[in-house]
Amino acid sequence: MNINLKNVYQEALNEYNKTPLATKDGWHRDFSNYTLKQIEMINNIINNGDKILDIGTGSGIIPIFFNKIGYDVTTIDYIKSGGNSLKNIDIFKIKNQNVDLNQGILPFEDQTFNIINLGDVIEHLPNSPKKILMECNRVLKKNGYFLVSTPNSIRLINRLKLIIGNSVWPNIKSFYDDEYNGTHHHEYTYDELIYVLNDNGFKKDDIYFFEENLNVDTRLNSFTGKIMKIFLKFTLLLIPRLKSNMILRVKKN
Repeated sequence: MNINLKNVYQEALNEYNKTPLATKDGWHRDFSNYTLKQIEMINNIINNGDKILDIGTGSGIIPIFFNKIGYDVTTIDYIKSGGNSLKNIDIFKIKNQNVDLNQGILPFEDQTFNIINLGDVIEHLPNSPKKILMECNRVLKKNGYFLVSTPNSIRLINRLKLIIGNSVWPNIKSFYDDEYNGTHHHEYTYDELIYVLNDNGFKKDDIYFFEENLNVDTRLNSFTGKIMKIFLKFTLLLIPRLKSNMILRVKKN
């Protein structure tokens, strides 16, 4: 489909930011090249009539985007951890279901979808991802595509934190008093991500390492921070695998 992805993404973003999830619940979203790259990697392989499953609704920008351009989209989230995400996505008349991924079951028939998007979700699973990845393979059509985006556990920022004696894990105070820990349980290296996907019937189609931390860390806005930022960007140019996030597109065998 010949469309201006950036313009449609901005339109979807503007529409979302007028919804209660953004205005009342505080989930306002700014333009993100990371999200745009995920959209591009889906758009590059999508065909007319394809059905998309989005796992982990959140703000729902990606489902909103592909719904806007005419695709059949279903999104799932879990009310206990996703708050009002599903209620909010109803505004856009996008099909959705409340699904607890920890049960390891997707409520869909075999080979239902052409494309599945697992956007920054796998790191939140408290147990092994094997069951849910097997389910993704089951509900994906033959030769279908699976997009997985997630933080890179060996990112440069993490290495620097360890050197100066800081933890790379969420602060204990962020979930200590909560019944449900919605923070990251396991962040993956590239090799780990390839392993779990290959083991569940997928083969690599494309990989993109993306740097998000340096773009959003306001501590780097000072003069000293800007100098450090130049050094860090140069390092990442030489070693892309140290960037903060990975977007991996795989294909069902």
